[in-house]
Amino acid sequence: MRTARPFIAALLLLSLCLPQAQAATFNVVGALNADGLAIPFREEMTPPQAGLHPTLTNERVGVTDEQGNWVLQPNYQFVMVLDENRFMVWQNMQYMLPLPGATAYPTNGFHLKNPLYIVDRSGNKVADAPSFAQELTYIGTTEMPHLYRFFAVRDGKNYYGVMTHDLRVIAQDAKIYDPVITDRHIIMGEQVDRMGWQVLSVSRVFDHQGKLLSDAPHLGNFVEEDSGFHNGLAVSFDPAKERVGFIDTAGNWVIEPKYYRAQPFYDDAALVVTSRDSQYELVGMLIDRNGKKITSLPEARCYTQAENGRIFAQIEVGKKDYGYLLDYKGKKIAKLAGVYCNGEGARLQWIDDKHFVLGGTVFNADGQKVRFGNYPFVYNRVMYTDRKKGLLYVRGFDDSPRSLAQLKQMEQEFYDNVGLRPVGNADWKELKEPDFHVYQVTRLYADESWQSGNRLDYHLVSLGVEVKMRDGRSMRDPQFVLATAGCIPPPGMRFIAEGVLTPDEPDENDFIEYDTFKEFLEDKTGEEYIIESQRGIPCKTTRLIDGQIPRPAAAKQ
Repeated sequence: MRTARPFIAALLLLSLCLPQAQAATFNVVGALNADGLAIPFREEMTPPQAGLHPTLTNERVGVTDEQGNWVLQPNYQFVMVLDENRFMVWQNMQYMLPLPGATAYPTNGFHLKNPLYIVDRSGNKVADAPSFAQELTYIGTTEMPHLYRFFAVRDGKNYYGVMTHDLRVIAQDAKIYDPVITDRHIIMGEQVDRMGWQVLSVSRVFDHQGKLLSDAPHLGNFVEEDSGFHNGLAVSFDPAKERVGFIDTAGNWVIEPKYYRAQPFYDDAALVVTSRDSQYELVGMLIDRNGKKITSLPEARCYTQAENGRIFAQIEVGKKDYGYLLDYKGKKIAKLAGVYCNGEGARLQWIDDKHFVLGGTVFNADGQKVRFGNYPFVYNRVMYTDRKKGLLYVRGFDDSPRSLAQLKQMEQEFYDNVGLRPVGNADWKELKEPDFHVYQVTRLYADESWQSGNRLDYHLVSLGVEVKMRDGRSMRDPQFVLATAGCIPPPGMRFIAEGVLTPDEPDENDFIEYDTFKEFLEDKTGEEYIIESQRGIPCKTTRLIDGQIPRPAAAKQ
């Protein structure tokens, strides 16, 4: 991947990765479908269980339904939904925070101390806690709503494994403490280094119901990719050849290991990389389950898996990247704007058989963008999908709508407001009215919590928001713009300078080049570069527009 990117892109990426100002302790999670907001946002302790949501409010936990109504009043510290009418409740619990950048729930894991009992919807005790619940000392959430990692102590021995939300153990091991859970498998294995390759050493593979699919020990796929069995085959690594191929559930080679990379057989076709000049210069093709070539693919920086008749390839043409949606004949179906290579194991997340998520954007199988309803909020990141229900669960913000009534009110305010507003779901690149001009508001701060000497470049923080403004308008007040974007510097940030950056060629550029920012930095501080503070400054949006955003037809009804 090229490192010379427009500076505004770096600012956008940074701000999206930073925690939000006054962020909730737990995830604010909602779900979208093709008609709009299907499940209003709420603070969730864990993914939904049996269609119900353990929900936090005022530091107490209860259970809500999909409309946000309380099914079990919030009187506890932790709740697990055993079924639609029975709940295991705790009063003693400590939660663990995940590593920075983790996509799991912020709490990720819970240390539990002695459950109370099982209650009904009215909070009345209906049974004592079963013996297994008494053995639990830790559970960890996963992106699969009904699956949890656990640690238990039984007769003085430690056990690790995976259980369902109703306390049914479906995989456990005394040694493997961190099983891999994919959207289709539970893989008991450990990450190992084989000749410089990080692969998964697999001992057993289960499905989500606990059925054993394979107990043949083998080196699975690369650690960031799928090591499960699909259509009876799994990708496996051969350290002697330093290549991957496909094995059956007995561990026998079905397709010889001769590829640099491979994706599983989600369909009758699988993506394999036949040669590579570097990490992002790959040549791929599709093969069938007998290893026979189906079609060649154009050279690309990355490919996704083959699934539902589609593959994505990021292709470099000249000095620009173009993303293409391909069919199984290698034919280009559509061009998808953006750069999506986050490694060689990029994957389309299918919501259902006709819609997928790529880079946070939802497309249909023909590569057309799908607007999931019309609302003035943006989601922070995709959490997981529920393909059976056609739901896309996303992480929102503290001010995301908690009800459909609040959503309608926010929509009305969004479309009636005539000032600056977040771009939200509107396509930034499609907002190209001829009387609009793009510029960037930037402020510089010094993070005084860094004790790094007198040079500013060791603890400077930049805050940048890109704006599309009508020519002739005077609303270029940086404080107003940044306040509209929801940027709130935390304590300990000392203001250094601010300014408005404009492209040298506004007719050709839709972003601010790094050189423009560098000139601004040198002019204001005398420094030549910037090292961002680890604390950073959160913004709720990094792109604003002056004037009306075209309202989708569905929202006018």
